[in-house]
Amino acid sequence: MNRKLIGAGLAVLLIWTATIATAEEDTQANPPEILTSDLTLKTLLDSNRIEANFVIVDDDEVVEVTINGEIQSFEPGDTVLIVKELVFSEEVSEVVVTAKDAAGHSKTVTYTVYLAGVSPERVVKKEEAGWFVNYDAKLEYDSNPTQDLSTPFAIEGVGDGVVDNDEQADSRLNIKAYAGMVKGPWRLFGGISRIEYSKSTSSLDVALFMLGATYRRQQGGFEMGYLFTYIKLNTFDYALTHWFSPGLRSHSTDEDGTTETLWGLDLVAKQFLTDIDQANVVDFHLKWDYSTLDLAKQDSYHRLFLLGKSSEGLDATKYYYFSMDFDWENQWDSGLLWDIGFGWQARKYPDVLPSTTELFGKTRVDNPLRFSTAVGYQLLKNLKLMSGYRYVFDFSNSVPYVRHILSAGVEGTF
Repeated sequence: MNRKLIGAGLAVLLIWTATIATAEEDTQANPPEILTSDLTLKTLLDSNRIEANFVIVDDDEVVEVTINGEIQSFEPGDTVLIVKELVFSEEVSEVVVTAKDAAGHSKTVTYTVYLAGVSPERVVKKEEAGWFVNYDAKLEYDSNPTQDLSTPFAIEGVGDGVVDNDEQADSRLNIKAYAGMVKGPWRLFGGISRIEYSKSTSSLDVALFMLGATYRRQQGGFEMGYLFTYIKLNTFDYALTHWFSPGLRSHSTDEDGTTETLWGLDLVAKQFLTDIDQANVVDFHLKWDYSTLDLAKQDSYHRLFLLGKSSEGLDATKYYYFSMDFDWENQWDSGLLWDIGFGWQARKYPDVLPSTTELFGKTRVDNPLRFSTAVGYQLLKNLKLMSGYRYVFDFSNSVPYVRHILSAGVEGTF
C-alpha cells in the first residue's frame, strides 16, 4: 500500500529470525568417537519418533554414555552400541549424546531434529539464546514523492496540482538496519531507518530510531509486542510513539509446509514534538494476518487485512481505513529471487470536504491502489541483490496522484 513517509518509516517493524548452530565439544585430546547413520547434525524427520543406533568407539574403554542427560546401560568396552528410541513432541528438539572413557576423555555431540513441515533454515530453537542483524539499503527513484495531484485521466472538479510533473521526480537513499537478541520466545531489538532525498531543499527526509521487545512462541498462542520510536522530519523533532501489539496466533505444520494465522490489535500512542498545535492521539487497527510457506517449492504467500484509524494530531489528517494486501515471494536459499504483490486501501476523512462531490459523496475519500514486484539474486547466504518497481494510484475526490517508484539495493540477515 501507499503510505505517508512516516508510516513507511514505522513499517520498518518487522518479524526477524536467528539461526543458532549445533556444536561438537571435546574436553580433551583423543576423546571417544560418536557415530550414527540415523541422525545428522540437522535432521528432518517424517514422523515424531525414531529408533537411533549410536556406536561409540575409543582407544580406551568407554565407561559412560548419556543421551539428553540420561545415563545409558551397556557393557564397558572400546566399542559400544547404544540403541535408543526417541520420541519428539516439539517442532524442534535436540538430542545431546555424551561419551566418556576410562582415561577421563569425553565428547559431546548435539543433533538438532525437525519434525515434518519445519524448515531447518528458518527455525530458532526455543530454549537457546542468539543474536540477529537485519539490513536493507536501497537507492530509490520516486516520480511523485510529495504526492502532488497527477492522474492518468481527468477528474471533473479536481485541479491540476501545484508542482509540475517534471519537477516532481527525486531520488533518495533508504536505509534500514536493526539488531537484537533472542532467548526462547523473547526478542529484544533496536534499530534505525533513514530516508534522505537527493535534493538539498527536500523537507521529506525522515530519521526513525526504535527500541522494542516481543513475546512470541513458535507453536502459536498469545503473543505481545512493544515498540518505541523517535521520529525526526528533516532536522526537526517530530514525534514519539508507543506501539502495543497483543495478538493470538495459530501455527500448523504438515509434510507440505507451514501455515500461520494472526488475529491482533495494534494501539499506537503518538506524542508530537512540533511547534504547531498537534494534539496527542491514540491510533489503532485490527489485523488479520495469514501466511503460508511451501517447503518443496520454497515460496511463501502472505495476505493482510487491516481496519482502523490514523491521525497526525490535526483534524485534516484523521481518517478511518480498511486495507488488504496480497503478496507472494520465493524464498530459495540461492539463485534467482522474485516477488509480486497487490494492495488496496479505502480511506475516509470525516472532517475534510472533498474537491468534488461527484465522487464518493461530501467527505474526502482516498483509494490508493498498489502493484509491486521485485527481482533479485541471492549472491551470498547473508547478501541479496534486489531491484524493484512499485506503482501506486490514489483514486481520490480530493488529491488523486500517481507514483512510480524504482529501487535497487542490497539486503540480508545475519
